[in-house]
Amino acid sequence: MSRTETHKGMCICATPRNTKAETWRSRLWIPRTSCRSRGAKRSSPPCSKVTVRGVFLGVELGSSISLMRTAQEGTPMTTTPRISINKLVEYCLANGPRRTAIIEDILQPKGYLVDTGYNDIERAFAAYLSTQGEDSTKLRDLDYQLQQREARTDHEEGRILNALDMIECALTLPLEKFEKLNIESPASKMPRFELSGLSVSVGPTNILRLNQRGKKAQGIGIIKSYFSMTAPLTTTRSSEKAALHGTILHWYAETFLAHLGEIIPSVCFSIDVFAQKVTSAPKSYKARRRHIASCAQEICDRWKPIKSRLVENGKIAIAGER
Repeated sequence: MSRTETHKGMCICATPRNTKAETWRSRLWIPRTSCRSRGAKRSSPPCSKVTVRGVFLGVELGSSISLMRTAQEGTPMTTTPRISINKLVEYCLANGPRRTAIIEDILQPKGYLVDTGYNDIERAFAAYLSTQGEDSTKLRDLDYQLQQREARTDHEEGRILNALDMIECALTLPLEKFEKLNIESPASKMPRFELSGLSVSVGPTNILRLNQRGKKAQGIGIIKSYFSMTAPLTTTRSSEKAALHGTILHWYAETFLAHLGEIIPSVCFSIDVFAQKVTSAPKSYKARRRHIASCAQEICDRWKPIKSRLVENGKIAIAGER
């Protein structure tokens, strides 16, 4: 069933989550004065209309989020071994050719691979979680700002539509697993995880505290949101991807947050936002840690040879270490 809400004088028409772009287009925030006519006059300050391939999205208000960094702007080549938690998990499960491609993509990122638009949503979602879902202001404001963006390319249009659907999924995510937990935002930026010489970007968005009956030490865990529409953490065939993701989160918490209390695997959560699934870290993690560490070492061993080959082929240019 569809539902209608109001927000700051706007009419929000939302439909159940669907992966089709047509459903996303039906989620547009339409100004009340323009529900009947796209050309209706508004009492707000002068502004320009914004359309995406003929679809009216609202007005340009002068404030917008950082949605994407285009390929034309260029990106310095990453020259030190580093990877994100999501790509490390993918690497652990990938075949030989895909593993090579993952390293190549890090060394010579394409425009769409350095897209930063989801970072704003991740931060807004973290704030939403820290209030146990009671304050959705940041997510809804972000949703409104996205409606004001003008898509310059088909790719950017797709990112806008995906971001809108992502916010809808975040707002409808069941939060029952967090009811007995105290959810906090990190006081400062969390450090990168150094693993077998590989710098891994984990970036947990929230710290969890659990009062344990009969114990003085609090139970400690973390949350990491996962945003992918086409590659969910859990499928009907396997949940190993989610298990590896949770294993890294548990390992990370033990490394950096052990001083806060007892690190508990069941309190380290991976949130697959698009799939709307919350998965805790597995209790059986020793073999998985060995596998992850081995893959991290393999990436480091292959880093320089692959970089040298790309340089020799003229695909990348050394811009200096960073």
